[in-house]
Amino acid sequence: MENVVSKSKTYIELLKKDDDVFLEYLKDNKNFSNDYEVLISLCEQNKDFTRSEYFRSRKYDIIKTYINNFKFGKVIQNADNLVFVGSPYAMLLHAVGEDVEKDDTFQQEKGTIQCYTHRFEDGKHLACFRSPHNSKNNISYLHNVYNEKFDKYFDFGKQIIALNVIHTDIQDRLNGCDFDSDSGYITDQEDIVGYAKKCYLEFPTIVNNIPKDKNKYTNSLEQYALVDNKLSHAQSAIGTSSNIAQLAQTYMYNFNAEKYKEYVCILSVIAQIAIDSAKRAFDIDIVSEIDRIKNDMNVSDKGYPAFWKHIKDKKAKAGDKKFNAEKINKKLVCPMNYLMEMKFKNFRNDSSTLPMSHFFNKFELKEDRRISKKVEKLIEKYSIDLYDCRIDQECEYSDYILLKSNFEEMIEDIRQTYISKDYLGLMSWLIDRAFMITNYSKGHKGESNSILKKNKSLLLKTLYDVNQKNLLLIFSKNVI
Repeated sequence: MENVVSKSKTYIELLKKDDDVFLEYLKDNKNFSNDYEVLISLCEQNKDFTRSEYFRSRKYDIIKTYINNFKFGKVIQNADNLVFVGSPYAMLLHAVGEDVEKDDTFQQEKGTIQCYTHRFEDGKHLACFRSPHNSKNNISYLHNVYNEKFDKYFDFGKQIIALNVIHTDIQDRLNGCDFDSDSGYITDQEDIVGYAKKCYLEFPTIVNNIPKDKNKYTNSLEQYALVDNKLSHAQSAIGTSSNIAQLAQTYMYNFNAEKYKEYVCILSVIAQIAIDSAKRAFDIDIVSEIDRIKNDMNVSDKGYPAFWKHIKDKKAKAGDKKFNAEKINKKLVCPMNYLMEMKFKNFRNDSSTLPMSHFFNKFELKEDRRISKKVEKLIEKYSIDLYDCRIDQECEYSDYILLKSNFEEMIEDIRQTYISKDYLGLMSWLIDRAFMITNYSKGHKGESNSILKKNKSLLLKTLYDVNQKNLLLIFSKNVI
């Protein structure tokens, strides 16, 4: 684990120590809803802004979030999610009526499966993981082999990986993968690749031999409802089976019972069936099977590994109860605990922190405050929507697109609501209310009911998008 996480550990400590590295991180991760672009612009305008109260506070929060994500398994590797294609040259042969056995781009190689991708060097051995990944029996060990025919006939780029499917077990190994845009996490990290080899050689590939469902369904509303109900249960079973499989693997290491090896294999097949349920049905009640395994594992007595509490607490929505710490069994050994328990070097700035008043230019609010408060309410409403999405684990890509659209609408509403073209008075007033910069705002702190004090980042991002030039002007005091 020390080698696996070394790049992340070094990078996190650099983020803390080096403002230039941190600003580069902001450039790489800016989006429509965060204030990263604003922070970059303010620091480019005045390098001393890196010493401001707001910058240092935001830097602390951003790095803290980064560390939390790291502890949930988001570790830096030379790796990528690559899209699978199966024996593409064989498909070309078949398309022109030739025998696919003439495909010489891949060979059957003992102890590994050949692949081709320009994302990694020729000859590299790789570890491959496809979700759902419920068992060591799902890890694949690949050998990257270049062939001039791939370059001649295909233009894959670096995001595609061709897999040899002829006389190999790759589709079963990757838990029933197919080639309709399925993808896998591929890495050449030596320790991970070493264990991928070990798992491929020592843990047999699981094959789903469960027969298809023999039930016949008629074209009626009742039958539609029955099928729809089965599909609904199947979708929830994907996550449930993966969670229980994770526990079963932990128990397998700690209690050395043969039944846990069997359970992770069964749960791997269940996850595969659950995913394929929209395309085909199998003769198994997966919900009952999951319940049977869960009950026999006796989780209430054996408990959960320490990292489980952090995972559950993160997924809990606002107002939900935190995971009961008494359910944790601290004796359970698990690699994820290594991440949760990691410590990082503290870094203390040599330079003093500058108050926001050092950068802030106050401009007079000439317009009606009621209009300014209307603008404030528009931003506050969006702030609540954004917060709800971030704490909702079901917030999908479609929600992201909707939020982006709503953000753009909010910017346009502000422009229509506020007649002044320079926005200087409005921006200055809103920023002072949120940051409590001037003596007046500090003296009337108890009277301000603005919730933007808790979401200053969204306020700055909104004002920056409304009028970038004038937002920078507001923070241009003491620019050298």
